[in-house]
Amino acid sequence: MPNAPIHPYAQARDINRPRQHAPKTVRFDMSQEKVAEAEQARSKEPACSKEPAYRAQAPVYDPVISENVFQRSLSTPYVLLTSQELLTISPEVRNKYRDLVTPKRVPPTPERIQATLEEVADEELTSPETFLCSDLLTYGKMEECGEIIVPDPVDQYFKGLVPGEIPLHFHVAKESLVLRSIVGLVDVKEKVEAILDPSSQIIAMSEGVCLSLGVAFDPTVRVQMQSANKTVDLTLGLARNVPFQAGSITLYLQMHVVRDPAYDILLGRPFDVLTQSNIRNFFNETQTITITDPNSDLVATIPTYPRGKPRFLGGSFHGE
Repeated sequence: MPNAPIHPYAQARDINRPRQHAPKTVRFDMSQEKVAEAEQARSKEPACSKEPAYRAQAPVYDPVISENVFQRSLSTPYVLLTSQELLTISPEVRNKYRDLVTPKRVPPTPERIQATLEEVADEELTSPETFLCSDLLTYGKMEECGEIIVPDPVDQYFKGLVPGEIPLHFHVAKESLVLRSIVGLVDVKEKVEAILDPSSQIIAMSEGVCLSLGVAFDPTVRVQMQSANKTVDLTLGLARNVPFQAGSITLYLQMHVVRDPAYDILLGRPFDVLTQSNIRNFFNETQTITITDPNSDLVATIPTYPRGKPRFLGGSFHGE
């Protein structure tokens, strides 16, 4: 139908194949001259090249060097290659070099502490400070994997002692230490030294202190006192509710009056029970006692002193 109407989308570009020209059969509006001009224009367009736009090549590669190596290999039994010639003809070697010099992420290495054992000669007695390296290896236990477990040198030193042998550089108890005492205000009159003796069943006061302070006592209440040498003496009587001020706490004690003892006042178990005392000893031979007021719940920590050497300021009492 030469007079057929032109399709409205006859000039539209193909979406699926944008580079493909529309068929000539649908171009009814083009004359023969226009068709010939289009064919001639297409023939003048350069053909599309199938070569890639770029290729990867190492800068060290040189075809001349490859040819020289090839010629040398034909004429000599042994071919000596320089680093440049080796990298030129071997891509695998270049890859190895690249992997070797390329930085990579690695975890931080933990710090290692190296310990050394020194052998000390001229020591007849082995102490914990001079434990020999050979002894460590002797006492060491060999594991299946070949590792040596080194035991504690102090423990091995104890095990190596002869029965009854005293270890070196160890603290031992002293032969004797003096008793500790506190200073208290008795009957609101005078400060008197009082010895702490938790092994005593009573609180005792000497007859001389009782008479000098004018403390009244009941002579009908007498008990037998047995000393450390097993001698038995009768007390003179009982002084009831005697005020005894230790620090800021005032206590009322029941004191048995004793004739000519080796102390002024002896604080026994009744004093510890009444005050709920807590005695703390220190390595430098000092001692403190913490007492509680049973009437007001007031707590006080009082320093103690060696017997016969009380340290206090003021008052009329003077120690030996």
